Amino acid sequence: MDISLPYSFSTLLCYSVLYLAVACLWFPASIWGQPLWLILAASAGFIALISGQLTPLGLGLAVLYLFIAYLFSRTTGAKKKWLTLLLAALSLLLGAHLLPGFQNLKVLDAMAVSTDGLPFTMYLNLDKTLVALGLLGWCVPRLSRRQEWHQLLQVLLSRSLLFLLLIFILALASGKVHWDPKLPSYTLLWMLTNLLFVCTAEEAFFRGFLQQQLALLWKNRPLQQELPLALASLVYGLSHFAGGPLYVAFVTLAGLGYGWVYQKTGCIEASILLHFALNTAHFLLFTYPSLP
Repeated sequence: MDISLPYSFSTLLCYSVLYLAVACLWFPASIWGQPLWLILAASAGFIALISGQLTPLGLGLAVLYLFIAYLFSRTTGAKKKWLTLLLAALSLLLGAHLLPGFQNLKVLDAMAVSTDGLPFTMYLNLDKTLVALGLLGWCVPRLSRRQEWHQLLQVLLSRSLLFLLLIFILALASGKVHWDPKLPSYTLLWMLTNLLFVCTAEEAFFRGFLQQQLALLWKNRPLQQELPLALASLVYGLSHFAGGPLYVAFVTLAGLGYGWVYQKTGCIEASILLHFALNTAHFLLFTYPSLP
């Protein structure tokens, strides 16, 4: 069991630029009239093609996905319904790594994060991160002012502690984890990847896109808030079916919390930060990923 490092400078540069691209979604700077995040994403894609992380087909699919997300954000009427279905399907396929042409880099290979836990393998996923870029870049509103961030953090702190406590009490009661504080040498890499590649992509799709589109579809009907929240959380849970029924139940419950805080604040950043807080507490304080 070892840590697999990037094999070339171009591969390292590709993912470094990709981290920056996601982070720059929250910086409104532009170059040559194009948003900075898009310039960085295009640069990462070009470098990925050179380094072998993307094939020409993969690059073509990436460009197509971003273009569809762009069209979705600027289309109204009947055409938008078809774009909604297409964008949802492509997002799910990218998130599940089912589209060809993406050679995601394995950086942790069967690591024993917890001495008695299941082995953990981590990839830097180009395909899944593309969902974060497309949806957050074009389709989902983001915070842009310091005052908005300050207000959000105040609300989030007041609403999230009880949720996190409940999740971990249930997890301990299930017998799938136990108290296991630790600080592995690769913690920074895990945190950076989990925040920018995992949480942003999952929250952009399941809350910012799916839950929001369901809310628009079910507007002015009974349970107009509760039903979209429940359905988006259930789809989120089922997308983790590989972990087994109990894991699906926990992920669905977590999704309800993420969706609820997104619904109450109207800010995708709220669900991203809550998601990241739960994942980080799990990684640092409890068995990770779980007991056998």
